[in-house]
Amino acid sequence: MENGRTRSKAETEYSQFINFFCDHSSEENDDGPIVLYSPYLVLSELEGECLEWIRRYLAMHNCPRSLLSQLMRAVFTRFQDKVKLSDYYVEMEAQQTNYNTDGGTDEDKNVQPQLDAAKLLGKVLSEVKETLLSWKHSPPTYTGNLSDFLVSSYAIKNTRRKMEDKHVLITDLNTLYGLNNCPPQSYFAIFDGHGGSEAATYAATHLHGHLVTDHNFACDPGLAMKQAYKTTDYSFVQKAKREDLRSGTTGISVLIRGSDVHLGWLGDSQAIIVQSGKPVKIMEPHKPEREDEKRRIEALGGCVLFIGTWRVNGNIAVSRAIGDITHKPFISSDADVASFQLTTQDEYIVIACDGLWDVLDPSQVTHLVYDHVQSSSDDIVGVANILVNAAKDKGSSDNISVIVVFFKTALADPNNTHLPLGLNELRDTLPTSAPERIDTLPTSAPEMRGTLPSSACNSSSAANDKSNMQTKGSSASSISLESSLGLSNHSSQVLASQSHIKLGRVTSCHKVKLKS
Repeated sequence: MENGRTRSKAETEYSQFINFFCDHSSEENDDGPIVLYSPYLVLSELEGECLEWIRRYLAMHNCPRSLLSQLMRAVFTRFQDKVKLSDYYVEMEAQQTNYNTDGGTDEDKNVQPQLDAAKLLGKVLSEVKETLLSWKHSPPTYTGNLSDFLVSSYAIKNTRRKMEDKHVLITDLNTLYGLNNCPPQSYFAIFDGHGGSEAATYAATHLHGHLVTDHNFACDPGLAMKQAYKTTDYSFVQKAKREDLRSGTTGISVLIRGSDVHLGWLGDSQAIIVQSGKPVKIMEPHKPEREDEKRRIEALGGCVLFIGTWRVNGNIAVSRAIGDITHKPFISSDADVASFQLTTQDEYIVIACDGLWDVLDPSQVTHLVYDHVQSSSDDIVGVANILVNAAKDKGSSDNISVIVVFFKTALADPNNTHLPLGLNELRDTLPTSAPERIDTLPTSAPEMRGTLPSSACNSSSAANDKSNMQTKGSSASSISLESSLGLSNHSSQVLASQSHIKLGRVTSCHKVKLKS
């Protein structure tokens, strides 16, 4: 009955949105509703860029979140079927100067063919309108692929001159990429740019596409995540050479497949998971002052200097990132990864850039979340705003981006709970040195659509939800809300006794006794 009501409500929303859009689209000012960060793109970037244009355009028109992935995929498929790409290629100079990864230059005479982004954007937006017009008298049905997470996000430029943070909320990854026979899959990420916003924008647009098309995605999502960072960095470096870009970005990405959580990260953006009211550290940020990172940089011929803070070659304040072309190979794109399974004790994950973590510790964050949920139970989705504003009040002047993914809304009091035995051991499994390096760099992402092997997707169902950020001035927020997640379909005894952390290719299983 509940599913029937959800379906009926969703399909009513679809009809209302489609009718309103079709009735008012002619009134729209087509004078550049989407701002392009680059005038050109190459063929391997086409899908990611088009999907992001569609998402941004639909977000401007308040598309229902449960329709978003379905509509994005439908528009791009329609675009692919109709477009003649040869009409969009641009003539480029036969020779251009490129920056080598060691900071020097060379002459690359094999310039990759490039497409005119502005012309393609116009075609893509026209396909959005045509798709919705075709759906006016036969709206799509509710897919039911959304899951039961509650997601809150918020971001501000703060006192910085530019907003260089980007964040991603994809709560229906399966529909967006045509993945069948899988438990619900969601993807959340924050990219904190420096030296410009291009690298962060590029990673937010393409990394999840490289993730799902990696050949390891079905059977080893952690390894696929690691490779996705490598591939994204490689592709952005090529773009940086073509367009003389110098920016870089940290990254923290979270894939939730059923009850399994997979994280990948570069730099100092971080995530924590809260178990029974207590924060559990599940990662170690990449900073130049880490002894293992300092040794790695110096072994490559670089140096770590203190200029206000510890910096690689006296410049970059993180030791791993996407981009930073003039600081390769000292700034590495070898992401660390960690994987674990959700238990009945897990309450929520907080993902944030250093604008939050530099002024608030995990314990303070946990107390702020709990206090807000207790005092404003009808506004739980406002919790990310609370965290961002608390960081600003504590003196953070940086861009601040926060995502909170709730697995339940009945939270334990952080003042009256005890840290479950064994979680300190879980912390000890985190790497103190870089995990196994992946050197294979595909020139384009492999193609993978459709059905994932059922054996690879046989994780227990958990949940996810989709929502997208819309910016207003210097701040932006996005919220998605569903009922709280229940894990009654799992064996609570098994979940309460095991915690799985997988780092790179290695899996460690620690027995944990949880106090009630």
